[in-house]
Amino acid sequence: MAEPTPDSLPKDEWLDVVVDGRYRVLERIGHGGMGAVYKVVHTQINKIAAMKLLHSSLVGDKELIKRFHREAEAISRLNHPNIVQVFDFGRVGDTVYVVMEYLKGEDLGTILRRDGPIEIGRAGPILIQVCDALTEAHEMRIIHRDLKPENVRVSRTKDGSDFVKVLDFGLAKMLEEEKDLSITAQGNLVGTPYYMAPELIRAEPIDHRCDIYSLGAMAYRMLTGENAFTAKTPVGVLTKHITDDLTPPSERAPEQKISRDVDVVVLKAMAKDRATRYQTAQEVKQDLITILEALPPAERPTGPLRPRDSHASLVITPRHTRRDSDSTGPSHELAFSPTGRIDESDIPSVHPILSKEDLEFERGVKRGGTLKLLLILPLLAAIGFAIYWFGFRPGELYTSGAESEPNNSPDKATPLRAGSPVTGHLGQRVSSTESDRDWYVLDVQGSAPQWIRAEVSAIPNMDITLELYDAAAGKITGVDSLARGGGELIVAWPVDPGRHYLLVREVWQVGTPPSENVTDAYRLQVSWRPREPGWELEPNDLPAKAGSLRAPGTLRGHLATVEDQDLVKLEGEAGKLVVSVTPIPGADLVLEVGAHGAEPARTIDGEGAGVGERAELVHDGKSPILITLRRKSREKLSAGPTSQGSFDVPYTLKVEPAR
Repeated sequence: MAEPTPDSLPKDEWLDVVVDGRYRVLERIGHGGMGAVYKVVHTQINKIAAMKLLHSSLVGDKELIKRFHREAEAISRLNHPNIVQVFDFGRVGDTVYVVMEYLKGEDLGTILRRDGPIEIGRAGPILIQVCDALTEAHEMRIIHRDLKPENVRVSRTKDGSDFVKVLDFGLAKMLEEEKDLSITAQGNLVGTPYYMAPELIRAEPIDHRCDIYSLGAMAYRMLTGENAFTAKTPVGVLTKHITDDLTPPSERAPEQKISRDVDVVVLKAMAKDRATRYQTAQEVKQDLITILEALPPAERPTGPLRPRDSHASLVITPRHTRRDSDSTGPSHELAFSPTGRIDESDIPSVHPILSKEDLEFERGVKRGGTLKLLLILPLLAAIGFAIYWFGFRPGELYTSGAESEPNNSPDKATPLRAGSPVTGHLGQRVSSTESDRDWYVLDVQGSAPQWIRAEVSAIPNMDITLELYDAAAGKITGVDSLARGGGELIVAWPVDPGRHYLLVREVWQVGTPPSENVTDAYRLQVSWRPREPGWELEPNDLPAKAGSLRAPGTLRGHLATVEDQDLVKLEGEAGKLVVSVTPIPGADLVLEVGAHGAEPARTIDGEGAGVGERAELVHDGKSPILITLRRKSREKLSAGPTSQGSFDVPYTLKVEPAR
């Protein structure tokens, strides 16, 4: 898994041994608590890999052997460019092994100890890639539980930017197998004290949000050069995670000039109450991208942020000025680029590196023989071309009015056309631990940015969520505003023309088996329309992304989810102003008003549900005033005929001179 260190490890009995008739052991390159790691070469394919062998002293522990197999099987399901790839695992006699890709570079912990704190322009792309890795794992119901800098391998691409691999899911378990997530098979607390979530320390049942906390703690270390909590003993560190308030990174390391927006992201990721923490790694990624886009050009990263598509890289590039109503100057966007290939020229080996595709090809040859494989390839190509031609060409997606199973992954998504509803079922489980998932693919038409609207109807006795993804199957947004028995609505979310995906699935509950409903169908419909002036532009829930409003003036928008909040920078001439917002049926609205970036803001909550709010303020004509509009409660709404409709009702924010 890592390059050999300068200090050669002593030879042992495994050197030059051929394991399982395929892997010749070349040298030992590391060791850990469960075993040693070797550099091996596949004898038939003649490519190198890394192999982890369980310590011989542990092979008699049946529970540990089961755990080792469980880990290897879980990790082998992951297929993402930012996760170390596991190719093979098995048992030879009393020895258990797992084969994974051979990596170059150095771990992030080494980089931080040598170089000290990292500015957000470099830290952001590293963290975004970790977010992508966690998103892949969490969607497979796998949690890491020991995320830390030492488990993040950083190498350089040919254009000089950082490329990340998340290592050692050795502490991960499938969520459905959880019985006591806080204790290992040896009875010890799992994880590293500096990065452990409070719920893990308290031995409570955990879910993927413990990885979000660890991600925040790792970001804290990267940005400040110090751990979030320190003490003389590990127990002292653990105690502080539970009891002590977190000092914002900007206060811990003022010399690093960390922005308030960065503080907000780190503090939210490390919220002690996981209900107020980021709920997904994708949400962290989106806020990090927002921060990077707002950096001055000289500080903005130019290297690739590797997306879920391993054949493309995501880079921040200049975007030409739009001469429409929603833009007044140059901006930047995320775009795909064919750059970002890893420079492997200095890997100390005469062999190329083994990949998962190599072994899949080998297995295919073994199953059917080379001749059969070559004969079937033209047929598969013809079928693939027909599917593309009749179903997946941009602008010509075909839909039959019903989902086409299996559609549990983006590559098997059911085509969806604007204005043509489809019906589907979250029916038969994929397994005893994985629910049915319905993916849909659509091509947004138009020559300019659009607003997309997608609505899924309720399924009785099931809590569902609706999510929107980009062309690389990277999550853009999602809604989960109604409780069991309610539908969901994505309203007025900005997208560029091109391919997108929608996902309908059950909300996963830790420790709860997935539901099935083979009788009750849901109805999914999507539409889009050109963006209009005078409306908010999502996402706008951070100061760096706040919309602008000049007094006097009005702005329309939607509080599109129970957790949505809309930020507006109010500018204009000095004077007394009145800010008012129209009501949203059933929603208790709250206005927060304060100088941009200042703490604390003044809260206006004088009315109840279904009534607007009004505030008087004084503007100095110099510093913009930051206005936040949100719902008072962020709890899910009970399912009902009017609940979902409340998200479709726009508000009007009006600013006018006081009389």
